[in-house]
Amino acid sequence: MVGADDYMVKPVKPMTLDIRIRSMMRIAALQRASTAVIDNVIEGIVQIDRAGRIGRFNKAAETIFGYADLTKRHTTNISLILWERAMPR
Repeated sequence: MVGADDYMVKPVKPMTLDIRIRSMMRIAALQRASTAVIDNVIEGIVQIDRAGRIGRFNKAAETIFGYADLTKRHTTNISLILWERAMPR
């Protein structure tokens, strides 16, 4: 994610630019590795924010909660999903 924290003033020094690019590449590699681990563990993982909104999840969590695709429920509050799961069918 690029934003105000990556803002550089002109004139840009080549060394500073190189350091920033390398740093961003390391961050991207760590994010890819983290995603690969989370996606391939057997346990269900659901990341939620303080408001309870779903931010990240893996395939095992989709299976546990019984939804084929939790990506369509990205803005859904986790309490609603837990409530639906607790209700008798």
